[in-house]
Amino acid sequence: MKRPTTGRIWAASALFVLAGVVHTVAFFNRVDVEGVLQEQVQSDVSDHDRRFAKLKPKLSGETTIGYLTPLAPAVLQSDPIQASFFFQAQYSLAPLLVVPNITPPRVVADLQALAHLSAVFEADDGDVLLLLPTVDMASLKLEENLREDILLYRRTRR
Repeated sequence: MKRPTTGRIWAASALFVLAGVVHTVAFFNRVDVEGVLQEQVQSDVSDHDRRFAKLKPKLSGETTIGYLTPLAPAVLQSDPIQASFFFQAQYSLAPLLVVPNITPPRVVADLQALAHLSAVFEADDGDVLLLLPTVDMASLKLEENLREDILLYRRTRR
């Protein structure tokens, strides 16, 4: 029996690898990975839009709203979770300008974002308590609890 030459072994190996590449490309052409990821991102944005939907009519006539966070703006930008909550609030409340402080007359608190910082507690009477040592909470009066996770405050003093 004649032994295969090195050239034939290389040719057979190349055909085997080529078949694997063709099979892999065909598989990924059938699977819409990009579409699945895009759908997930759109779903996340839609969830935030729904969460902030009741807030938008309450803010007609406003141009700027504060965003309650205990983090300094530079820290907020560097924390990926908090930054995503802040940017999604900005997106959902556009064209309002959302600023990460309590200087505007009205301020929104996103309890989902604050819960990630362990800053939200529920009192015995069911009220929400915010533990934010870097924020002057005495200067804010709760105007409305729009959802169980979105609070609207009015600044009472500067």
